[in-house]
Amino acid sequence: MDPKESAADTRRYFLQTAFLQKAVEASKIKVSKKEAEKWAQKMMRAMDQQLANNGEDFEKYYEGTGTTEKELMDEFIKEAEKQLKSRMVLYEIAREQNILEH
Repeated sequence: MDPKESAADTRRYFLQTAFLQKAVEASKIKVSKKEAEKWAQKMMRAMDQQLANNGEDFEKYYEGTGTTEKELMDEFIKEAEKQLKSRMVLYEIAREQNILEH
């Protein structure tokens, strides 16, 4: 790959990410706590599977990181809120631009 193309792709990615972040911050879209918790549970299950694939488990993870299940879940809920809100903002942009397939 041409280094100039790679640099341009990287710049484009960061600009797109920054745009989405600004759009999410400016949006009035709300994510329900229930939906965020549901998404966070999916994240926990995915992490559990990943840990199991590596011969680990949550107990070892908590011990190694000095965190608790509640702390991890709180972090996942925050991340879930961001992810869900980002998806909703992208959906609204796509809908407004008439680029959604129904």
